[in-house]
Amino acid sequence: RKSFTGKLFDAPPDDRLEGTIATNILAALKGANILRVHDVKAVRRAVELTLIIEHAHQ
Repeated sequence: RKSFTGKLFDAPPDDRLEGTIATNILAALKGANILRVHDVKAVRRAVELTLIIEHAHQ
């Protein structure tokens, strides 16, 4: 889980999932093909859903 989100929100590692997901969504939208994550299922679903929605509006 992204340490900088912990610093921004003063959150411990087990309370940073939303920030990690948001960061990875932005990376995917910018073209990242490889993401290093710990919560694979949650991040994958969020990124896939975002990309589906993004492509549906193009």
